[in-house]
Order: sequence, then structure tokens, then C-alpha cells
Amino acid sequence: MYLTSEQSPSDLKSIIQRLYNEGISEPLSENLLIEPLPDLRELEIWSRIILGEKRVAEYSGIKLVVIDSVQAGGVSPAARKMYTRVNKFTTALKNRKITTFLTSHVTKKGDIAGPKDLEHHVDCVLQFRRAFKLRPLFVPKNRFGPAKLDPFVLEIGNNGLYPSRHAEGIVGKANGISFATGAFAEIQARVEIPKWGEHGGVRAPYLPRQRIEQLIDTIRNIPNIDVSNLTYNIDCLMRSSPHKQYDHGFDLAVVIALLSSYVQKGINEGCCFYGEVDLQGAVRSASAFKEAAHLKEILEIDEEEDDEAVQLRGFYPVPNILSDTLTTELKKFDTLYVPEEIAKDMASLLDLFGFDVKCKGVSSVYNLIQELWPEIL
Repeated sequence: MYLTSEQSPSDLKSIIQRLYNEGISEPLSENLLIEPLPDLRELEIWSRIILGEKRVAEYSGIKLVVIDSVQAGGVSPAARKMYTRVNKFTTALKNRKITTFLTSHVTKKGDIAGPKDLEHHVDCVLQFRRAFKLRPLFVPKNRFGPAKLDPFVLEIGNNGLYPSRHAEGIVGKANGISFATGAFAEIQARVEIPKWGEHGGVRAPYLPRQRIEQLIDTIRNIPNIDVSNLTYNIDCLMRSSPHKQYDHGFDLAVVIALLSSYVQKGINEGCCFYGEVDLQGAVRSASAFKEAAHLKEILEIDEEEDDEAVQLRGFYPVPNILSDTLTTELKKFDTLYVPEEIAKDMASLLDLFGFDVKCKGVSSVYNLIQELWPEIL
């Protein structure tokens, strides 16, 4: 018997039909009862129906009861008396050798919502996390065997959950470019789910911690992604540049490297990323390139013009594009992702200087995910 408060019985039946490809087996069809549970107080009524002396024939022989969820009717986590009803109900069923399966909400910290004795009362705790189509599963409590504190990664398919091939964490790599400094960087990131009970954190030596945390907050705002309490290891390797400091132009590469590790999808080595990422996930130019009103004005800058004059005019990127460092590095890539606002001008500029690089405009991190890994959405 499935007691549902989160969805209507008809909605739940539609989901079951979809999972079984519209063909619910006869044993399941004949033996599955779906009933509404608008309030936990009604558990007392169901206890009498299932276990009472005058049992209702329709509900005799029940072997498994699902309560979805123990927060039925919007029960506050502090409402101990309401949760006591759940404990009393499940104990009565257990004494009659009837298994109860409880579903519960979790807090932002990943704890089960409700008083702690609710967790103590059950024999086993199964907890999922969410990462697009991935559902890492933990078993922090198990009276019948060892607990599983390392994540067992499952994946959502058309017919339910199945073991994912992405069981081990991978290192996400993304190439970044800064047109403000003319620097290139290889961003390496590993996102890991801590063992149960351990706390996540950010390990990013020599990188601005507050900026990295802001970028992680941006990822947190992407729909269908749960990045709370994870461990983020980030390394930024500057290549062929005297500038060793982090620049906001590397933001997009950092975010993509983190997501690559998180969703366990690689990035084409021929791709390079440039752009500053704001708190809403929008991608914008991090240099004075956008200040140029007309491409012609940029292209007519004299290569021998001194740096001070160029800076006064606000056109930083052009001298950098003409540098040997940038020329050498850009030739390694076939696709450059840049903010949408400068994509057209940047493509013309690269073409003028003979770079065989495809320039693609990006308006937001979410749109770039759709471009790189459409299958995970």
C-alpha cells in the first residue's frame, strides 16, 4: 500500500505506468493499493484498518507500506508529536512483520528533516543526492549489514534508476584565456562527494578563494543541480605568460572544469573559454574589448603605438592578440567560446589575423551546458 501526500493517486499511477512502459504487470496491478494521506493523523485510522480486529478485507494481507512523505500536510521538523505518530504506526506494523518504507525531505545541509529520533527509530537509511540525471546514493545506517559511506552512483533512465558508469570521480579540464593580460591557463578541477559525515570545502591554492566561492554559488543556482557539501579541488596552471595572477577572464573555464568533473563529462581539448561569470550565471566580457564601439577602430591601431597610448584608448586585447604568446597558444584550438556580446567582433578580429578558430558566443553558463552536454539535461 502506497500512502501519498506529495502527489495525487492518479499522478502516481501515471508515473508507474511510464516506468513499466504502459504495461503494468498483473500481479502489481492486482496487489498495489494507492491511497491519499493528507495528514499524519490519519495513520491512526490506517492502523485500525490494517491491524484492527475488524480489518477491511480489501486491505488484508498487506506486506509493505510506503509513506510518502513523513512531512505530509506540511509538518514542521520541530513537531515531535506528529512524528511520534509515525514511530507508533511503523512499530505496530513491524510487530506484525509488515515492512514500512518512509520517504522524507532533507535539509540544505543534507540531514533528514525532522527530529533526530526519527532516524534512530528506523533500521536503514537510504539517502540520495541530485546531480542532473545522476543520483548518488548513501547508506549511512544499516542494521542488517555494513553502512555505505562512499557514494553509489545511480542514473535516471526512462524506466527508473540503474547503476551509472560514472562511479569514480574524474578530473575536469578546461583551457582558459584572458584577453586583458594575454595569459593562457589550463584549469583542472575535481569535484568529490565527501564520505558520509564529512564536510566539503574548497581547495584552490594560489587562487582568490572568495572569487572561487562566488563561482560555486553561481553553479548552485543552475536548475537540477545540488552542489551543497561537496569537496572542490581546483588547480590553475598558467602557460607561457609572465602574468601569474588570476583574471576574471578565466571564470568561464573554471566553471566548466568544475561542471565537467561534477557531471563526469569530458571537454574537447580543442576548446578554449573566455569570459567573466556573474552571480546569475550570465557570461560577459572581462576586458576592455566591449568598450570598442567599432571594430574598424580596433583594427587601425598601430602595432608600434606605445602601450600607454593604447591603454588610454581602452583597447587592451589587440596588442595581446598580436603577441607571440597568444598567437602560439591560439593555434592549438579550433573553438573559442566567448561572451555573446563580443563574439561577432572577436570572430572578425581572429579571421583578420589569420587564426583558424571558430568563435562561438555564450550568453549564460546554462546555455553552454546545453551546447557541450545536451544529453545530461
